[in-house]
Amino acid sequence: MLRHLSIRNLAVIAELDLELAPGFGVLTGETGAGKSILIDAIGLVLGTRADSDAVRSTARRAEVTADFALPPDSPARNWLSEQALDDPDQADRCVLRRVVAAEGGSRGFVNGSAATVAQLRELGGLLLDIHGQHDSQRLLRPAAARALLDARGEYDDTLSDVREAARQWQDASRALESIDDTGPNAAQQIEFLRFQLDELERLDPQPGELEALDTEHRQLANAGQLIDDTQRLCDLLDGDSDTSAASVLHRAAELAQGLHGLDPQFAAIAELVESARIQTQEAASDAQRQLDALELDPERLAQVERRLADLHQLSRKHHVDPAALPDLAQRLRTELDGLQNLDARREQLKQAQRDAAARFATHARVLSKQRTAAGQALAQRVTKLLRPLGMPDAVVEVSVSHKADAAPNPAGADSVQLLVSANPGLPPRPLAKVASGGELSRISLALQLASADQSMPGCMIFDEVDAGIGGGVAEIVGRQLRALGQHTQVLCVTHLPQVAAQADTQLHVRKHVADGATHTTVERLDTDARIAELARMLGGVEQTAQSLAHAREMLAQAAA
Repeated sequence: MLRHLSIRNLAVIAELDLELAPGFGVLTGETGAGKSILIDAIGLVLGTRADSDAVRSTARRAEVTADFALPPDSPARNWLSEQALDDPDQADRCVLRRVVAAEGGSRGFVNGSAATVAQLRELGGLLLDIHGQHDSQRLLRPAAARALLDARGEYDDTLSDVREAARQWQDASRALESIDDTGPNAAQQIEFLRFQLDELERLDPQPGELEALDTEHRQLANAGQLIDDTQRLCDLLDGDSDTSAASVLHRAAELAQGLHGLDPQFAAIAELVESARIQTQEAASDAQRQLDALELDPERLAQVERRLADLHQLSRKHHVDPAALPDLAQRLRTELDGLQNLDARREQLKQAQRDAAARFATHARVLSKQRTAAGQALAQRVTKLLRPLGMPDAVVEVSVSHKADAAPNPAGADSVQLLVSANPGLPPRPLAKVASGGELSRISLALQLASADQSMPGCMIFDEVDAGIGGGVAEIVGRQLRALGQHTQVLCVTHLPQVAAQADTQLHVRKHVADGATHTTVERLDTDARIAELARMLGGVEQTAQSLAHAREMLAQAAA
C-alpha cells in the first residue's frame, strides 16, 4: 500500500506531505482544487511522462516521493531483488522518487539508487493501479477489448508463443522481400562483387600483415643507424678498451670480493657488483647478436614499400582501414555466395515462413480458446456487477471471433468485441452502438472492479470513474469500493457525497491564494469536518440544517 506521499513544487502544490491509510479513502473538494494533480503526481513517480511546465514557476525543480509498504508476498519484492534495487535492511518498504527540472529532463530513484523511467514504470505496475476518468472512452477503441481481455487472462505463455511465431514469420517475410528486391539486379551485383574480390585475392592481404610490414619497414629504413648505434653500444659494454663497462665492472667485482674477505659487511655490495657484471656481459652478447643479424638490404626495403603502397591504395578504394582488408574480402565472399545461391536461400526462407505460419496457427487456435473462456468468465463477472449499478437488465458478452487464415500477427488471429444489451429482449450489440455516457462509465467501473477481484495490487486509485452516475447507484458504487478496500488500499477522487460517505477516510483538497500565489493543501477530515464537507457536496456552498442532517445520516448509515 501507499503509506506516504511527498510533493514539492508541482503545479499549484508548493509543499505537501500526505499520510495515507489502508482501506477505502476518498479525495473531495471543489472542481479545480487540485485533486487530479495528486493523481498526476503519483503517476509521475510511477514513470509517466514528465512535463517541465508542471514545475512551479518559482522553483528550479519539482520532486515527488512515494513510500510503499510491501507485504511478504508482493511481486515487487522479487523485482527489486532481481534489479539490485532492494533495501536489505527494510525489505518491507520501497521508496520511489522522481525529480523534474524546470529546464527539462527528469531523474528517477528507487530506494535511493538511480533508476530509469522504464524501471519506474515496470515497478509501478506491480505496486499500484490507476484507473482514470477517461478509461470508459478507451473501451470504444478497436483494439481495447482485446487488450482488456489479455490483461486479465491467465495465458501469458500462449501470448508469448504467438508473438514469437509471428516475429519469426515477419523476419522471414522481410528477408524474402529483400531477396525479391535484389533479384533483378543480382547479375550486376555478382559481376561487381567478383571484380572486387579478384582485386583483393590478387593482393591477398593477410591478418596481421600490415603491422608486421610496418615493423620491418622501420627496421630496413633505419638499418644504417641501427648498425652504427648497435656497434657503439657493443664497444661501450664490452669493447677492447680498458674503459668498457665490462672491464670496469670486472675490476670492481675483484675489489668488492677482496673487501668482502676482509669484512663480511661488504657481502651485499659484492653480490650487487657481481650481478651488474654478469648482466652487462649478457647485454653485450645480446647486442652483438642483434648486430650480426642487421644488414643493409635496399632490395627488400623496396619490396616492403611497394607492398605497403598497394595495401594502402586498395584500402582507400574501398574506404576501409588497410588492416581491415582481410575482413572485407571475407565479407564480400559471403555476400557473393549469398547472391550466387539466391534461389536456395529463397527456398530456405519460404520454408521458414511456412513453418512459422504453421506454429502461429497452432498457438493462435489455443489462444482463441483461452480468450473465449476468459471472455465468458469476465462477461459473467461484469454482468453481475452491473445489475446493482442501475443496470438490472444488462447483459455483457465478450465476443471472440477467430480468423483461421489471418496472416501471423503478434496479437493473434482474433477479433474481440464487448457486446452489451442494456434492456430486456434486445440482443447484445457492440458497446459503441448501445451504451450512453452514464452506462459507459458504469460498464468501465464494473470492468475495473471485475479485474480487481481477479488480481489486486497493493493500491488502486480511481480518478472520477464514477462520473455520469448518482443517487442510489452512486451509493452502491461507494459500498463496492468500501468492500474492495477491505482487501486492498483504495483511493478515489469523487464529487459524489454518496461515494464519499462510504469511505473509511476522507481527504479534503482546498485551493487558496496567499502572497499572490496559488496553493493547494490537503486535510484529513474528522467526523464534524466530514459532515460539513458532505453537506457542501449535497447542497452547494451554503450549508443548511437539512443538508447537515442528511450528511450525518449518510455517515451513520455507512458506518452501520
